[in-house]
Amino acid sequence: MTTPRDYEVFEAGSVTLQGGAVFPQLALAYKTYGTLNAAKDNVILYPTSFSAQH
Repeated sequence: MTTPRDYEVFEAGSVTLQGGAVFPQLALAYKTYGTLNAAKDNVILYPTSFSAQH
């Protein structure tokens, strides 16, 4: 049985950082609110490290 979640997960795969470190199976959890406008300039990115939540 799976538990429903209130967020989506983006599976990025293997990601190499500028410093050479590699995340072999990077997954990013995200949640969206509202609607993206035509100019796509109403986006706010809020890193989870600021709230200590997914």
